[in-house]
Amino acid sequence: MKWIYVLIISVFMMLACEKDITIPPIINKFVEKAIIAAIGGTLNTSDSVQLIIPPNAFPFDGNVFIGRTGDEPVSVPNGDLEVVGSPITLKILVDTLYKPLQLSFPMASNSISPENFFIFLYNGSTYFPVEYSMSGSRINVTIDLINWEYEAKKSTTETNENILNILLVKKQTPPDSETGLKEISMTDGKMQYSTPGALPSSKILLLVHGWTARPKVWTEFIEKIQQETDLPYTDIWTFGYNSSWGIQQNAEVLARSIVSFSNEAQIDIVAHSMGGLLSRSMIEQYGGAEFIRKLITIGTPHQGSPLAVSRYLLGEIVRTTGNDEDYILYNHVSQGFNDLNTNSSFIAQMEEMESPPLPYYAIAATNEPSLWKQVSGNILSGPDDGIVAVSSALGVPGAITPEQNTLIPVALAHMKMTKDDPIYEQVLNFLRSQPN
Repeated sequence: MKWIYVLIISVFMMLACEKDITIPPIINKFVEKAIIAAIGGTLNTSDSVQLIIPPNAFPFDGNVFIGRTGDEPVSVPNGDLEVVGSPITLKILVDTLYKPLQLSFPMASNSISPENFFIFLYNGSTYFPVEYSMSGSRINVTIDLINWEYEAKKSTTETNENILNILLVKKQTPPDSETGLKEISMTDGKMQYSTPGALPSSKILLLVHGWTARPKVWTEFIEKIQQETDLPYTDIWTFGYNSSWGIQQNAEVLARSIVSFSNEAQIDIVAHSMGGLLSRSMIEQYGGAEFIRKLITIGTPHQGSPLAVSRYLLGEIVRTTGNDEDYILYNHVSQGFNDLNTNSSFIAQMEEMESPPLPYYAIAATNEPSLWKQVSGNILSGPDDGIVAVSSALGVPGAITPEQNTLIPVALAHMKMTKDDPIYEQVLNFLRSQPN
């Protein structure tokens, strides 16, 4: 079946970001051209949008439409993101690209760069990030993949027309008030952050969030922990960090902070996702074993996770309508995300450890793979939580693991682990256990 794809090129930014980006709306400027697949071609609109189709990029001949119709979407479900400028529509009668397409268009702002904005494709239901570069005042986009929608959705679509967006999105980071080592108190169900202060007799529980997250992901977990009467903790701390930074860079910051604030008190760590690697790096590479009593990791990619997974994860953050507000949009072309790749030099360093310097515990979850087809079974190998394979989450030598993994019956079980009751019970058992 021939599929018509409509790509909407939009500029997205945070509501709180620069207000100097003003681009007047332009509509009804487009071109349509018959393309012979073996030859390719170039399309130029009157307002300087250009699409270059290389030879043999398409599997067959067909018309290509590019331009602005005025019917493009003007918002996304994530209320923290705002469409800026005039979206561009691209219609292609294929669902597979053999070579990348090159799209470029003018952008009258020097505030935009790949370091602080994303571009996403959007097809009416799913968002997918693509890479781009700046050349003077023009944005150059590489459209490398379009066949990434669920097969089930394709087959049930009423028409052959699917909408894809290229969205330029402002990168987010946690507020300064949450960043770094913080002591936590709870007021009316909300976390309050303050500078840590510990006595040598203190017993500290340190919570380290994962990639794309912020410390508030632990809110429900902290409320549960505070109801437990048999735990020895006198203080609960969090460590907030920028997921775009290299893991070792953040680990060094955490190590220095612990030296500054812990007063040699005992510390147990519970860490989710990237936070587990950050904590391990702090312990194994920056002298943290001197201060930490035990480490519990939840869904941590000890053996890495393919970078392709991050593209789908970031698209889900754009789609969120408020239930996952603990997760924010980080730059996927960054050292932090590169460190998570299965073949990164950082993962190779982590895999050199033969036995942990202190008690390690590792917890994994599984998702409902039928809800997450384009990742589960296609990118990740074996059971997974939607982001991290179980084999990677449990892949740290010498770690103690539960007798069985927890099923969280959603597509992105990974993002629900800090709020899941069975996962909490596993963590609680490990917190109560006495290290040898």
